[in-house]
Amino acid sequence: MKKLTVALILIAIITLGVITSCKKDKKDEPTPTPTNTAYSNPSDKITTAIVSNIPRIEFGVAKSPILKLYLSITDQNGDPLKNFNQYNFKVEQTITGQPTTQVANFTLSTIQQQGGNGNLGVGITMDYSGSMGSQDIIDMEKAVKSFIKLKRASDQLEIIKFDDMIYVAQKFTTDTTKLNKAVDSTYNLGGSTAFWDACDTSLIDASKLTGFIPAVIGFTDGNDNSSTITQSGLINKALQYQIPIYTVGFGSPDSTSMATIANSTGGRYYFTPTSAQIGDLFQTISGQLTNLYVLTWDLNTGSGKTVTIKITTSYTGGNGSFTSISEKTFVTQ
Repeated sequence: MKKLTVALILIAIITLGVITSCKKDKKDEPTPTPTNTAYSNPSDKITTAIVSNIPRIEFGVAKSPILKLYLSITDQNGDPLKNFNQYNFKVEQTITGQPTTQVANFTLSTIQQQGGNGNLGVGITMDYSGSMGSQDIIDMEKAVKSFIKLKRASDQLEIIKFDDMIYVAQKFTTDTTKLNKAVDSTYNLGGSTAFWDACDTSLIDASKLTGFIPAVIGFTDGNDNSSTITQSGLINKALQYQIPIYTVGFGSPDSTSMATIANSTGGRYYFTPTSAQIGDLFQTISGQLTNLYVLTWDLNTGSGKTVTIKITTSYTGGNGSFTSISEKTFVTQ
Protein backbone atom coordinates (compact mmCIF):
# COMPACT_ATOMS: atom_id res chain seq x y z
CA MET A 1 0.00 0.00 0.00
CA LYS A 2 2.89 2.30 0.85
CA LYS A 3 4.48 1.50 -2.51
CA LEU A 4 1.23 2.37 -4.29
CA THR A 5 0.90 5.62 -2.38
CA VAL A 6 4.50 6.62 -3.18
CA ALA A 7 3.95 5.77 -6.84
CA LEU A 8 0.79 7.89 -6.98
CA ILE A 9 2.61 10.79 -5.33
CA LEU A 10 5.45 10.52 -7.85
CA ILE A 11 3.00 10.44 -10.74
CA ALA A 12 1.26 13.54 -9.35
CA ILE A 13 4.54 15.39 -8.93
CA ILE A 14 5.66 14.50 -12.46
CA THR A 15 2.28 15.47 -13.90
CA LEU A 16 2.32 18.80 -12.03
CA GLY A 17 5.83 19.43 -13.24
CA VAL A 18 4.85 18.79 -16.85
CA ILE A 19 1.82 21.08 -16.59
CA THR A 20 3.89 23.82 -14.92
CA SER A 21 6.59 23.45 -17.56
CA CYS A 22 4.04 23.74 -20.35
CA LYS A 23 2.53 26.84 -18.78
CA LYS A 24 5.99 28.36 -18.38
CA ASP A 25 6.90 27.62 -21.98
CA LYS A 26 3.63 29.17 -23.15
CA LYS A 27 4.24 32.31 -21.09
CA ASP A 28 7.82 32.65 -22.30
CA GLU A 29 6.82 32.58 -25.96
CA PRO A 30 7.15 36.02 -27.55
CA THR A 31 3.88 37.79 -28.23
CA PRO A 32 3.28 37.98 -32.00
CA THR A 33 3.56 41.50 -33.39
CA PRO A 34 0.10 42.73 -34.40
CA THR A 35 -0.30 43.23 -38.13
CA ASN A 36 -2.34 46.41 -37.68
CA THR A 37 0.31 48.53 -35.99
CA ALA A 38 2.57 51.26 -37.33
CA TYR A 39 6.11 50.41 -38.37
CA SER A 40 8.68 51.20 -35.68
CA ASN A 41 12.38 50.53 -35.27
CA PRO A 42 13.85 50.48 -31.74
CA SER A 43 17.29 49.92 -33.27
CA ASP A 44 17.15 53.30 -35.01
CA LYS A 45 19.39 55.48 -32.84
CA ILE A 46 19.91 58.14 -35.54
CA THR A 47 16.45 59.65 -35.97
CA THR A 48 15.63 62.49 -33.56
CA ALA A 49 12.87 64.06 -35.69
CA ILE A 50 10.89 63.35 -38.84
CA VAL A 51 10.05 65.79 -41.62
CA SER A 52 7.30 65.27 -44.19
CA ASN A 53 6.16 67.12 -47.29
CA ILE A 54 3.86 66.51 -50.26
CA PRO A 55 5.73 67.26 -53.50
CA ARG A 56 2.94 66.23 -55.84
CA ILE A 57 -0.75 65.32 -56.09
CA GLU A 58 -2.22 63.88 -59.28
CA PHE A 59 -5.95 64.07 -59.83
CA GLY A 60 -8.07 64.69 -62.88
CA VAL A 61 -11.84 64.49 -62.70
CA ALA A 62 -12.18 63.56 -66.36
CA LYS A 63 -9.50 60.86 -66.17
CA SER A 64 -10.25 59.00 -62.95
CA PRO A 65 -11.84 59.47 -59.50
CA ILE A 66 -8.61 58.14 -57.97
CA LEU A 67 -6.29 60.65 -56.31
CA LYS A 68 -2.57 59.86 -56.21
CA LEU A 69 -0.46 61.65 -53.59
CA TYR A 70 3.34 61.58 -53.35
CA LEU A 71 4.75 61.90 -49.84
CA SER A 72 8.36 62.40 -48.70
CA ILE A 73 9.36 61.27 -45.19
CA THR A 74 12.88 61.95 -43.94
CA ASP A 75 14.80 62.20 -40.68
CA GLN A 76 16.26 65.44 -39.34
CA ASN A 77 19.20 65.13 -41.75
CA GLY A 78 16.97 64.80 -44.82
CA ASP A 79 17.65 61.09 -45.26
CA PRO A 80 14.59 59.11 -46.43
CA LEU A 81 12.84 56.86 -43.91
CA LYS A 82 11.63 53.59 -45.43
CA ASN A 83 9.41 50.60 -44.54
CA PHE A 84 6.48 52.67 -43.22
CA ASN A 85 3.03 51.09 -43.50
CA GLN A 86 -0.46 52.57 -43.67
CA TYR A 87 -0.72 52.70 -39.88
CA ASN A 88 2.06 55.30 -39.76
CA PHE A 89 -0.27 57.76 -41.51
CA LYS A 90 -3.49 59.55 -40.66
CA VAL A 91 -5.04 61.08 -43.78
CA GLU A 92 -7.69 63.80 -43.68
CA GLN A 93 -9.37 65.67 -46.52
CA THR A 94 -11.50 68.79 -46.70
CA ILE A 95 -13.53 69.52 -49.84
CA THR A 96 -15.30 72.80 -50.53
CA GLY A 97 -18.59 72.92 -48.65
CA GLN A 98 -18.02 69.64 -46.83
CA PRO A 99 -16.77 68.81 -43.33
CA THR A 100 -13.29 67.39 -42.85
CA THR A 101 -13.26 63.60 -43.09
CA GLN A 102 -10.65 60.96 -42.37
CA VAL A 103 -9.61 58.82 -45.31
CA ALA A 104 -9.65 55.25 -44.04
CA ASN A 105 -9.44 53.25 -47.26
CA PHE A 106 -6.25 54.38 -48.94
CA THR A 107 -3.63 52.23 -50.62
CA LEU A 108 0.03 52.70 -49.74
CA SER A 109 2.98 51.83 -51.96
CA THR A 110 6.30 53.31 -53.04
CA ILE A 111 7.10 55.04 -56.29
CA GLN A 112 9.07 51.96 -57.36
CA GLN A 113 6.15 49.65 -56.58
CA GLN A 114 3.92 51.92 -58.65
CA GLY A 115 6.09 51.07 -61.64
CA GLY A 116 7.72 54.49 -61.74
CA ASN A 117 11.36 54.70 -62.70
CA GLY A 118 12.03 57.58 -60.31
CA ASN A 119 13.62 59.67 -63.04
CA LEU A 120 13.98 63.31 -62.04
CA GLY A 121 13.26 66.39 -64.12
CA VAL A 122 14.76 69.26 -62.12
CA GLY A 123 14.92 72.88 -63.21
CA ILE A 124 17.70 74.85 -61.50
CA THR A 125 17.53 78.64 -61.33
CA MET A 126 20.82 80.41 -60.55
CA ASP A 127 20.98 83.96 -59.19
CA TYR A 128 23.55 86.29 -60.80
CA SER A 129 22.06 89.56 -59.60
CA GLY A 130 24.31 92.39 -58.47
CA SER A 131 23.97 91.53 -54.79
CA MET A 132 25.40 88.03 -55.17
CA GLY A 133 28.94 87.91 -53.78
CA SER A 134 31.73 86.34 -55.80
CA GLN A 135 32.17 83.52 -53.29
CA ASP A 136 28.43 82.85 -53.31
CA ILE A 137 28.55 82.48 -57.09
CA ILE A 138 31.55 80.12 -56.85
CA ASP A 139 29.77 78.02 -54.23
CA MET A 140 26.56 77.94 -56.24
CA GLU A 141 28.27 76.89 -59.46
CA LYS A 142 30.32 74.25 -57.66
CA ALA A 143 27.20 72.83 -56.06
CA VAL A 144 25.24 72.71 -59.32
CA LYS A 145 28.14 70.92 -61.00
CA SER A 146 28.24 68.41 -58.17
CA PHE A 147 24.53 67.76 -58.72
CA ILE A 148 25.12 67.28 -62.44
CA LYS A 149 27.79 64.73 -61.58
CA LEU A 150 25.47 63.09 -59.06
CA LYS A 151 22.48 62.70 -61.36
CA ARG A 152 21.64 59.40 -62.98
CA ALA A 153 22.01 59.04 -66.73
CA SER A 154 18.23 59.17 -67.21
CA ASP A 155 17.63 62.29 -65.08
CA GLN A 156 17.00 65.56 -66.93
CA LEU A 157 18.13 68.97 -65.71
CA GLU A 158 17.57 72.52 -66.91
CA ILE A 159 19.86 75.48 -66.14
CA ILE A 160 18.38 78.98 -65.90
CA LYS A 161 20.46 82.04 -65.03
CA PHE A 162 18.85 85.29 -63.98
CA ASP A 163 19.18 88.79 -62.66
CA ASP A 164 16.34 91.06 -63.77
CA MET A 165 16.44 89.14 -67.06
CA ILE A 166 15.88 85.41 -67.55
CA TYR A 167 18.36 83.35 -69.57
CA VAL A 168 17.68 79.67 -70.27
CA ALA A 169 21.30 78.57 -70.47
CA GLN A 170 20.30 74.97 -71.16
CA LYS A 171 16.85 73.46 -71.60
CA PHE A 172 16.06 70.07 -70.08
CA THR A 173 18.58 67.46 -71.14
CA THR A 174 20.35 64.35 -69.87
CA ASP A 175 23.64 65.49 -71.46
CA THR A 176 26.09 66.31 -68.66
CA THR A 177 28.54 68.01 -71.04
CA LYS A 178 25.90 70.49 -72.15
CA LEU A 179 24.79 71.08 -68.57
CA ASN A 180 28.29 71.81 -67.31
CA LYS A 181 28.87 74.10 -70.27
CA ALA A 182 25.68 75.95 -69.34
CA VAL A 183 26.91 76.47 -65.77
CA ASP A 184 30.18 77.93 -67.13
CA SER A 185 28.40 80.14 -69.66
CA THR A 186 28.60 83.91 -69.20
CA TYR A 187 25.94 86.55 -69.74
CA ASN A 188 25.82 90.28 -69.12
CA LEU A 189 24.36 89.82 -65.65
CA GLY A 190 24.49 91.82 -62.41
CA GLY A 191 21.19 93.68 -62.34
CA SER A 192 18.14 93.37 -60.09
CA THR A 193 16.53 90.14 -58.84
CA ALA A 194 13.71 88.42 -60.74
CA PHE A 195 13.71 85.24 -58.67
CA TRP A 196 10.00 84.56 -59.00
CA ASP A 197 10.09 84.99 -62.80
CA ALA A 198 13.02 82.56 -63.04
CA CYS A 199 11.14 79.94 -61.04
CA ASP A 200 8.04 80.57 -63.13
CA THR A 201 9.97 79.92 -66.35
CA SER A 202 11.36 76.69 -64.93
CA LEU A 203 7.89 75.59 -63.76
CA ILE A 204 6.47 76.02 -67.26
CA ASP A 205 9.32 74.02 -68.80
CA ALA A 206 9.12 71.26 -66.15
CA SER A 207 5.36 70.95 -66.63
CA LYS A 208 5.95 69.80 -70.20
CA LEU A 209 7.95 66.74 -69.12
CA THR A 210 6.31 63.32 -69.14
CA GLY A 211 7.54 60.28 -67.25
CA PHE A 212 9.63 62.32 -64.82
CA ILE A 213 9.29 63.52 -61.23
CA PRO A 214 9.44 67.30 -61.71
CA ALA A 215 10.87 69.84 -59.30
CA VAL A 216 12.40 73.32 -59.29
CA ILE A 217 15.39 74.34 -57.18
CA GLY A 218 15.81 78.10 -56.87
CA PHE A 219 18.88 79.97 -55.59
CA THR A 220 18.80 83.60 -54.48
CA ASP A 221 20.47 85.88 -51.95
CA GLY A 222 17.93 88.64 -51.54
CA ASN A 223 14.47 90.02 -52.05
CA ASP A 224 12.70 89.73 -55.38
CA ASN A 225 12.49 93.24 -56.77
CA SER A 226 12.00 92.77 -60.49
CA SER A 227 9.54 89.97 -61.30
CA THR A 228 6.33 90.40 -63.26
CA ILE A 229 4.69 87.44 -61.52
CA THR A 230 3.78 87.84 -57.84
CA GLN A 231 4.74 85.46 -55.07
CA SER A 232 1.14 84.25 -54.75
CA GLY A 233 0.93 83.90 -58.53
CA LEU A 234 4.04 81.71 -58.50
CA ILE A 235 2.66 79.53 -55.71
CA ASN A 236 -0.68 79.15 -57.49
CA LYS A 237 1.05 78.08 -60.69
CA ALA A 238 3.21 75.55 -58.82
CA LEU A 239 0.05 74.13 -57.24
CA GLN A 240 -1.67 74.05 -60.63
CA TYR A 241 1.23 72.05 -62.09
CA GLN A 242 1.81 70.16 -58.80
CA ILE A 243 5.55 70.85 -58.99
CA PRO A 244 7.41 71.56 -55.75
CA ILE A 245 9.84 74.47 -55.46
CA TYR A 246 12.88 73.95 -53.25
CA THR A 247 14.42 77.29 -52.27
CA VAL A 248 18.05 77.92 -51.28
CA GLY A 249 19.10 81.18 -49.67
CA PHE A 250 22.50 82.88 -49.62
CA GLY A 251 23.65 85.96 -47.73
CA SER A 252 20.58 87.86 -46.50
CA PRO A 253 17.64 86.28 -48.32
CA ASP A 254 13.98 86.99 -47.71
CA SER A 255 13.65 83.87 -45.60
CA THR A 256 9.95 84.39 -44.94
CA SER A 257 9.13 84.57 -48.64
CA MET A 258 11.37 81.65 -49.57
CA ALA A 259 9.98 79.43 -46.81
CA THR A 260 6.42 80.32 -47.82
CA ILE A 261 7.07 79.37 -51.44
CA ALA A 262 8.71 76.08 -50.48
CA ASN A 263 6.22 75.05 -47.82
CA SER A 264 3.18 75.97 -49.92
CA THR A 265 4.30 74.01 -52.97
CA GLY A 266 5.58 70.85 -51.26
CA GLY A 267 9.28 71.72 -51.32
CA ARG A 268 11.62 72.75 -48.51
CA TYR A 269 13.60 75.88 -47.71
CA TYR A 270 17.32 75.71 -46.95
CA PHE A 271 19.70 78.42 -45.82
CA THR A 272 22.99 77.00 -46.99
CA PRO A 273 25.96 79.35 -47.05
CA THR A 274 28.79 76.91 -47.88
CA SER A 275 29.49 74.92 -51.02
CA ALA A 276 29.92 71.68 -49.05
CA GLN A 277 26.48 72.05 -47.47
CA ILE A 278 24.92 72.89 -50.83
CA GLY A 279 26.44 69.76 -52.33
CA ASP A 280 24.88 67.71 -49.52
CA LEU A 281 21.59 69.51 -50.07
CA PHE A 282 21.38 68.43 -53.70
CA GLN A 283 22.05 64.83 -52.71
CA THR A 284 19.35 65.14 -50.05
CA ILE A 285 16.76 66.50 -52.49
CA SER A 286 17.57 63.77 -54.97
CA GLY A 287 17.13 61.13 -52.27
CA GLN A 288 13.81 62.61 -51.18
CA LEU A 289 12.31 62.71 -54.65
CA THR A 290 13.36 59.18 -55.60
CA ASN A 291 12.12 57.58 -52.35
CA LEU A 292 8.53 58.74 -52.23
CA TYR A 293 5.55 57.00 -50.69
CA VAL A 294 2.47 56.93 -52.91
CA LEU A 295 -0.99 57.11 -51.32
CA THR A 296 -4.06 56.54 -53.50
CA TRP A 297 -7.77 56.69 -52.76
CA ASP A 298 -11.11 57.45 -54.36
CA LEU A 299 -11.66 61.21 -54.08
CA ASN A 300 -14.72 61.11 -56.32
CA THR A 301 -15.55 64.82 -56.53
CA GLY A 302 -16.31 67.28 -59.29
CA SER A 303 -14.11 69.88 -60.96
CA GLY A 304 -13.54 73.32 -59.51
CA LYS A 305 -13.45 72.07 -55.92
CA THR A 306 -10.82 73.29 -53.46
CA VAL A 307 -9.37 70.28 -51.68
CA THR A 308 -7.01 70.32 -48.70
CA ILE A 309 -5.16 67.14 -47.79
CA LYS A 310 -3.59 66.84 -44.34
CA ILE A 311 -1.34 63.92 -43.46
CA THR A 312 -0.10 63.24 -39.94
CA THR A 313 2.89 60.88 -39.90
CA SER A 314 3.98 59.09 -36.73
CA TYR A 315 7.10 57.02 -36.11
CA THR A 316 8.79 55.47 -33.08
CA GLY A 317 12.52 54.83 -33.13
CA GLY A 318 15.25 54.24 -30.58
CA ASN A 319 15.16 57.88 -29.47
CA GLY A 320 11.41 58.13 -28.90
CA SER A 321 8.23 58.86 -30.83
CA PHE A 322 7.97 61.58 -33.47
CA THR A 323 5.21 63.22 -35.48
CA SER A 324 5.15 65.41 -38.58
CA ILE A 325 2.18 67.09 -40.29
CA SER A 326 2.14 67.92 -43.99
CA GLU A 327 -0.67 69.73 -45.80
CA LYS A 328 -1.41 70.73 -49.37
CA THR A 329 -4.32 72.49 -51.07
CA PHE A 330 -5.28 72.25 -54.75
CA VAL A 331 -8.23 72.91 -57.05
CA THR A 332 -9.66 69.94 -58.94
CA GLN A 333 -9.47 70.19 -62.72
